[in-house]
Amino acid sequence: MTNHKTSLWKLLSKQAVCIPIIQRDYAQGREGKEYLRQKFLKEILSALNAKDTSGFLTLDFVYGAEADSAILPLDGQQRLTTLWLIHWYLAFRLNLLTTENGISEIGETLQRFSYETRISSREFCRQLCTLRQPSEEELKSGSHSLLNFIRSQTWFYTAWNQDPTIQAMLRMLNGTDKKDVHTNEDITDGIDELLGGHPDLWASYWRKLTSDNQCPVMFYKMTIGSEQLPMTDELYIKMNARGKALTDFENFKADLIEWIYQDEHSGLITDDPDTVSEHQAMYASLLDNGWMDIFWELHTPDGKVDEIYFAFLNRYFFNEAVLMSESMAKLQE
Repeated sequence: MTNHKTSLWKLLSKQAVCIPIIQRDYAQGREGKEYLRQKFLKEILSALNAKDTSGFLTLDFVYGAEADSAILPLDGQQRLTTLWLIHWYLAFRLNLLTTENGISEIGETLQRFSYETRISSREFCRQLCTLRQPSEEELKSGSHSLLNFIRSQTWFYTAWNQDPTIQAMLRMLNGTDKKDVHTNEDITDGIDELLGGHPDLWASYWRKLTSDNQCPVMFYKMTIGSEQLPMTDELYIKMNARGKALTDFENFKADLIEWIYQDEHSGLITDDPDTVSEHQAMYASLLDNGWMDIFWELHTPDGKVDEIYFAFLNRYFFNEAVLMSESMAKLQE
C-alpha cells in the first residue's frame, strides 16, 4: 500500500493520521482566506451532489512517512484537515459521535486524526469527537451557534482562543461575516454556512463519504520510503522548508514534555506509581492550558503571551538552579 487511491474514512479505519510537529498551523482557516475556503468547500459540495463518478473529486497526492501504524503527512495537511472537519460536522449534526454509554465507534474513528503541532490542537480535535448535539434547552438559550456551542464546553480553555490551528478550524466550521467586494453578499466560507441549511441531505452526504467503493472525494496516498517515493536528502530539505519554524518557547515545551514522559523521571513527578501516567498527562496539559490561561491575563497590547510565559519559566528554573547549587555547596563544607 505505497501508492493507492483512498478516502479519508477508509484511511482512518485502518490507521491514524497525525499532523507532525514540523508542519505549520492549519492555514485554510486563516483570516484572509475566505475566497479559498469558499472555492474548496464548493468543490467538495459539488462532488457530494454529483450524479455519477464523472463529478467526483480527487484531491491529488497526500504523502508522508509511516510510524507506529500512523501516517505523518508532509504534504496534504490542509486538504486532510478540511475533509476531516466536514466528516466531523456531518457526524455531529447526525448525532453519531456519542452513544448513551459514551463515545461511539464513529467518534473513536474520527479521533484517529490529530495534530502534534501543539498539545492544545491535539486535545481540541479529541474533544470535538465526544460532542453531542445541543439539547432543546441549549437551543432555546440561543447558544446553538456552532461557534458559541463549542466555545461554551467545559473542556474549551480560554487559552485555546490563541491557538492559531484551533481558531482556523473554528473559522472553517463556522464561517465569517466577510462580504464579497463585488456583490456585497456574504462569502460562504464555512462548513456550517454551506451545509447547515440542508439537514435533509446530511445523511446522504455521510453515507457517500463513508462508502467503501463510491466515495466522491478521494486522494492518492503515497508513503515516503517506498519505491515510488524514496526518501532522499533533497526531499527531506524541501519538506522541512514547507513547515513553520518552531519558536524557542515551542521547542522548550516540546523538550520539557518529552522529559516529563520519560520513565526515569516519574519519581520526581509523583511518588505513587499507579498515578504516574495521570500526573504526566496533567502536567503536559497544564503547560498549554491552565498555566497558559494565567499568563494570557498579562498579555502585551499586541497580544503576545509566549514571551512572558517563557521569561517566567526561565527565571523559575534559574532560581531553582541557584538554590540547588547553594545547597550542594553547603553540603560540601
